[in-house]
Amino acid sequence: MSDSYLIVLGAGPHQAPVYRTASRLGLKTLALDYNYKAEAIPLADDFTQVSVNNRNAEECIAKLRERGLSYAGVIASGIEASPLASAIADAFGLVWASEKTAYDTTNKCARSEMLQKAGIPIPRFEIINNPALPSMAFPFVVKPSDSSGSRGVRIVRTEDEWEDAYNEALSLSSDGWVVVEEFLQGDEISIEGFVLDGEMMINGFSDRNFISGYEPYFMEDGSTSPSRLPPRIVAEAKALFARAAKALGITTGPSKGDLLVTKEGIKVLEITSRLSPLFPMTAPYTTGKDPLEATIRWATRMDVPRALLEPKFNKAMAHRYFFHQPGKVTAVEGLDGLEDLPGVKVVVHLQEFAVGDVLTPPSYINRLFYIATVAEDRDTAVAQAEDALKTVRITVESV
Repeated sequence: MSDSYLIVLGAGPHQAPVYRTASRLGLKTLALDYNYKAEAIPLADDFTQVSVNNRNAEECIAKLRERGLSYAGVIASGIEASPLASAIADAFGLVWASEKTAYDTTNKCARSEMLQKAGIPIPRFEIINNPALPSMAFPFVVKPSDSSGSRGVRIVRTEDEWEDAYNEALSLSSDGWVVVEEFLQGDEISIEGFVLDGEMMINGFSDRNFISGYEPYFMEDGSTSPSRLPPRIVAEAKALFARAAKALGITTGPSKGDLLVTKEGIKVLEITSRLSPLFPMTAPYTTGKDPLEATIRWATRMDVPRALLEPKFNKAMAHRYFFHQPGKVTAVEGLDGLEDLPGVKVVVHLQEFAVGDVLTPPSYINRLFYIATVAEDRDTAVAQAEDALKTVRITVESV
């Protein structure tokens, strides 16, 4: 494979670990990204400028053919691009989830129908393509069929809120469909695994942390592990995740899921056929596992040692976002020294900004950065994350 390239979808901060790991394994990498200034491009061996949107598969494949290179594999890590990875894999005889599985694990409508058919517990839902008020009782949640990053996902409590919520979700759906789900409350968890030799091996399990003040939208402030849930619930959630992934056709390779522990039991909210942004970066520090190396090896038909997915130790992790004040930036302090603070293992800059820039109110798509701390216990990891974020000061003035 010395003359072949691993095709990496995206060259943003969440893909930087892919390029580093591939280089460590002796693999050449070809970065695909529309942004020719993307921060991870210098880590790649080659670059092709093209949008890695799932709807752009034909252009991506055409540009890859134009390059005339030999390709060892393709990977979607930290990016909602499993259908694109699958289309590229099919075109060049590479390894990824099947096109059906990639679609079913990305499109919310298809996913809900497949999971319901398989008897997997999920929230009650309706799939609609018109603004007529759904039959679901208030409050309920409206979601675009295939957007990522929680874009357009919002709670609707009254009929007056319905039309705006529907139109927003519809504007973000590529196929003209919208999902309406019952609103359930409980403890939300993120879980990630890798199917090796038919067995779902869990690589990450954390409690998601949401904060108030952003309704009608849901705002996550990060996640924490180990979970505070009872061991029985943790075991049940892991088993349900494995069942749901299998029901969607994930029989080998990576998967990430979101589940909700309610008073009626555990419900599956999301199952994907890709790597999440966070777990591949934190797993080596918290358990000694390396799901990213395992996925790169799998995608390039290399041997995947079981030891890569087996824990060597167990430490706690706290992942937290920085929430800025809106306004014109007049000063930035403490940002450069984050990596040197106690417990800080991961710092991911999501948005470029500088003095003079105008910051809009925080949302899912414009948060500036997040960190992850690792410690011997959960409380220490949380305290270290909170203390680290307090050292950053972004002063703004009203505009």
